[in-house]
Amino acid sequence: MHRHLSSAAAKCSSKLLARSVAPRSATRIFPAAHRAQFPASALRTLAKPFSSAAPKTAEERRAHEMGVVDQYDSEHKRAFYAEVMGDGTDNIHFGKWDGVDTEAPGAYGKAATGMTNWMWKQAMEIVDQDGSAKQIKYIDLGSGSGSAAAHLCEQDPKVSAMCINLCPNQNEENMTRASAMGLDTKISVTTGTYMEMPKDWDNMFDGCFTQDAFVHAYSKEAGLREALRVTRPGGFLVLCDLHCGAGPDVSAEELHTFAETNMVADWLTPDECVVAAKKAGWLDAHFVDLTPDIRLSFQLMGRKVTDMLASGKYNKSEMLPTLKTYEANLIERVTQVDRGVFKWGALIGSKPGN
Repeated sequence: MHRHLSSAAAKCSSKLLARSVAPRSATRIFPAAHRAQFPASALRTLAKPFSSAAPKTAEERRAHEMGVVDQYDSEHKRAFYAEVMGDGTDNIHFGKWDGVDTEAPGAYGKAATGMTNWMWKQAMEIVDQDGSAKQIKYIDLGSGSGSAAAHLCEQDPKVSAMCINLCPNQNEENMTRASAMGLDTKISVTTGTYMEMPKDWDNMFDGCFTQDAFVHAYSKEAGLREALRVTRPGGFLVLCDLHCGAGPDVSAEELHTFAETNMVADWLTPDECVVAAKKAGWLDAHFVDLTPDIRLSFQLMGRKVTDMLASGKYNKSEMLPTLKTYEANLIERVTQVDRGVFKWGALIGSKPGN
C-alpha cells in the first residue's frame, strides 16, 4: 500500500477473518467527519483491520482515514520519513534498486525515484507507446507530499497531475514545492480520499498512479472501482504497494498485528488484489512481484535508523521514540519478508475501451 483466491491466498484471508485544488490553493473534499466527532475509544475500535468480506460503514471508513492522517502528518513523522526513506530528498517511497549503489550518499532516494520511473514506464506502455500523446493528465491516489508528481511533471512537459491525499500538512508541502519548482500550473492538490472522489471527475484522467499508498484503502475493491470511474477508457492503473503474504508459518496474530499497527483495513494478497481489480472492471489486471527490492529497502532503512540513533543527534528529539520503535520493527521486517509475511510489487491494468 489485489487478487485471485489461491489456496494460500484464501488461507491469508481466513486468518484475517479470525481476528480540487486549483493550483496554489487547497480544496477540502474530505467527508465531513472531524476528530471531535469520534471519541478516542471509538477511533481505536473503528480502525481495526478486517477482511474485505466484512461489512464496512462510512463512519468506520472515516475513522480509519483519520488514523492514516495521524500516522503520516505530524511534524516529527514527516521529518522521520524524509530522513530515513528519502535520505533528505523529497521521495520517501520504497525503492527499486537496479543499478543503485547502496553505499552511495542518497542511495535510498535514488532507488525511490527509480521506482517512480519504472511505474511510469508501465503506464506509458498502456497509453502512449509511441510517445505521440500531446498531453497526459493523471491522478496520483494518496500522493503524500507530492514527490512523484513533481518528478514526473518536471521531467516531461506534457504531463500534469491531480494529487488527492488525506493529509493537509503533506498537501501544503506538495503545493509549496510545486510553486517553487514552477510546476504550480501542472500540479493540482486536493485534500480528500481516493475512496470517494468528486462526482464530476468521471473519465477525467488518462490513468491512476499510486505509489505506496493504496495499502491503506479501506476496501481495495471499492477503491479500485472508484479509480476506474475517474479514468478515461483505455487509461492505465499502476499501483505499487505492500501486500499480505501467504507464507506457510505466518500466524493470524502476526498478520493482524501488522495490519492494526499500520492502518491496513483490507489486507489482501497479490492474487486477491488482482481479483479485486478485475471485479472492479480493470482489464488485463496482473501483479509484478518486486519483493526482493523491499527486502533491501527494509535492510537499508534499518541501517539508517541505527546510524541515526548512534549519532546522538536525536537524543532530545521528538523523533527519538519513533526511531527506537522503527529500529526494532525494521529488523523484524526483513525476517518477515523471508518468511512470506509480505509481498511487494505492482498491480497493473487498463480501463476497457479506447
